[in-house]
Amino acid sequence: MNTAQVYSSSVKSVGFDSDIGDLQIDFQSGRSYLYADVPETVYENLMESDSIGTFVNDKIKPKYNYTEI
Repeated sequence: MNTAQVYSSSVKSVGFDSDIGDLQIDFQSGRSYLYADVPETVYENLMESDSIGTFVNDKIKPKYNYTEI
């Protein structure tokens, strides 16, 4: 999965696999997580949001299963 760097104080980069709905988020802390079954529209909204970190905390973390990678 290719990732793109984002401008955020908490998130370093984001990647998305539209075939299976996997969203990879690499945090500035060095930790990376893979969120499962994320709709492409959620990924698009994330990338267009004014605050990547706030979007992740409000719309991604509480709603999607994840594993640390």
